[in-house]
Amino acid sequence: SMYAMASLIAPLTATVFRLLDLNWRMAFLVLALWPWLLLAGIGQYVKRSATDRTMETAIPLYANEWKTVWLFALMTAGYLWAEIAVTTRIVLWLRADLGYQPNTANFVMSCFFAMFLGGRLIFSVIHFPTWSNWDVLLGSSFLSALLLAAGLLWHPFFLVLSGLPMAPFYPVAMDQINSQFGEKGNQALGFVIGFGSLSVVFMHLVIGWTTDHWGLTHSLWICVGCMAAVFVALLLRPRFSRA
Repeated sequence: SMYAMASLIAPLTATVFRLLDLNWRMAFLVLALWPWLLLAGIGQYVKRSATDRTMETAIPLYANEWKTVWLFALMTAGYLWAEIAVTTRIVLWLRADLGYQPNTANFVMSCFFAMFLGGRLIFSVIHFPTWSNWDVLLGSSFLSALLLAAGLLWHPFFLVLSGLPMAPFYPVAMDQINSQFGEKGNQALGFVIGFGSLSVVFMHLVIGWTTDHWGLTHSLWICVGCMAAVFVALLLRPRFSRA
C-alpha cells in the first residue's frame, strides 16, 4: 500500500506545483529535500538492535523448483509490464491521444491510484478465506485485462477501474512465493524481483519503439496482452508446476 499511496499523492502534488507556477526543477528539488527532513526528524528515535543477527547458509533451489521460480518470474514480469506501462503513460496518453488538459489527466491518474490503493487496503484488512492465492491471481489478471481493453476501446473510466483488480496481484504473488518455498523463499523472491526489475527496462524500450511506429494507444495494447498472457499462464500452471 505504501507504493500505491505514494503514487496517489504524486500526481496531486504535481498539480499543486503547477498551480503554484513552480517548474519541474523546483518541484523535484522540494520532493528530494522532503525525505531528508523526515530523516532528520525521526532518525534520533531509531535504535539499532544490540545483538548481531547470525548469517544463515542459503539452501540451493532444486531443478524442479527452478521451473516454478521461472513461472513466477515470467508472470510477475508480465504484470509489471502492464502496471508500469499504464501508470507511466496514462497522462501522456490522455493528453496526446484524447486531448485532455494537464490537470484533468493528472486527476484521472490520481483516480487510478486511488482505486489501486483501495484494492491493496481491502486485501490488507479483509480476509477472504474461501479464496486461495491462485484464485486471487487468476481473478486479478482476468479482470485487469478486461478493464484495460475496455478503457482503450471505449472510455478511460474502465482503465481507472482496472486499478482495483490489479492491486492485489503483486503482493499476493510475493506471499505465494514465500509460503510455497518456505526457507528458500528469500532466494526465490530475490530472483523473481530482480528478473521483474530488469524486464521493466526492456518494457520501456518496447513501449517507446511501438509508440514511435504505431502510436501510444496501440502500444498500450501490450498491457492488455501481458495481463491476458499471465491469466493463460495461471490456467496452464498445473501442467508446468507441482505448486
